[in-house]
Amino acid sequence: MTRDKIQLDLEQILQSTHGHAKKMEVKVEKEKFTFACPVCGDSEKDVSRKRAHVLFNRAEPYFHCHHECGSMSMSKFFGHFGVKYVDDVFDFFSGPIKVKQKYTYDPKLMALSEISRLSKHIIEVMRAFRLQNIKPGDDAYKYLESRDLLHVAQYMAYSPSMRRLIIFNTLDEPHYEKQWDETGSKLWRSCQIVGFQARDITGQDKTKYLTYSLEKIVGKCGGIWNPKRGCEDYIRLMAGTYYSTHVNPHKPILVVEGPIDALLLPNCMALTGASKTNKKLDLNPNAQYIFDNDSTGKRKSTELWTRHPNTNKVFDWAGISNAYDTDTIKDINDLWSHCKRSGLEFPDLNKYFL
Repeated sequence: MTRDKIQLDLEQILQSTHGHAKKMEVKVEKEKFTFACPVCGDSEKDVSRKRAHVLFNRAEPYFHCHHECGSMSMSKFFGHFGVKYVDDVFDFFSGPIKVKQKYTYDPKLMALSEISRLSKHIIEVMRAFRLQNIKPGDDAYKYLESRDLLHVAQYMAYSPSMRRLIIFNTLDEPHYEKQWDETGSKLWRSCQIVGFQARDITGQDKTKYLTYSLEKIVGKCGGIWNPKRGCEDYIRLMAGTYYSTHVNPHKPILVVEGPIDALLLPNCMALTGASKTNKKLDLNPNAQYIFDNDSTGKRKSTELWTRHPNTNKVFDWAGISNAYDTDTIKDINDLWSHCKRSGLEFPDLNKYFL
């Protein structure tokens, strides 16, 4: 259910439950709707008081009332008023991917709720791992500048101790919030973190990427790893697939190897390695793979083509090389930089699937 549909149904509910025009109003903000609670009635003395919210800053919307009702799912909230709530929040498990179900409830929906609860705010993660914002002059800034990636720096940080670029896997799109501090006010980056990769940018470390799971992040931040039983596998799979909660199910979903590549493409998620493919994800009619243009990527592309010929799932790097008269492009970031520096338009990737 879209935000507009939620707002429309909510306004109709408020009109049917409240007798004063002020109590029928919905305050619309980026991360929430605020209104007088129609379940408990909210304040009887102050018609302008609004203590209920529909919150959008997690993997799925949910209802919360500060007065008497507490929190509940959107389906339960709308159910009080005979309105059917259709949850259209997409996770790629709603395709053919399947993890063994251990209980009678739906572990996929449980995982969406649990990953929201377990995720950590970016500020908390940066403090726990002693990370810094990327700023001109440091190694991370120079690397991003050399790769034409400064426009996606909101997804990243820098580890001075490891001299590594940190690429966050975020539950939601990063945004900025105004906060007050001792200097007056400043903008803080805000989003929930479910994992990150630390990329070597010195060229001196044999291990190019270090991957930090949500479980490790929760522990480092002083939390307890206690997902509800039955959905643990889904949480690990979702948290290990970068930006899987961002994609739109009604459009082709691009699946790449690395999170940086995923940040450069629309409706894209990253597997963090060609070896992490799932044969059942291959069957998802919306999934299209862009493996790296290297020996491993070519092998995985051949395997995928052999299993699913003529399905527009495999990316044709040879076609790109011919179109741009170069054989040095090995991934999407290379293609992005090549186009930017050559003054060329970034290609319509839909034309290069086999």
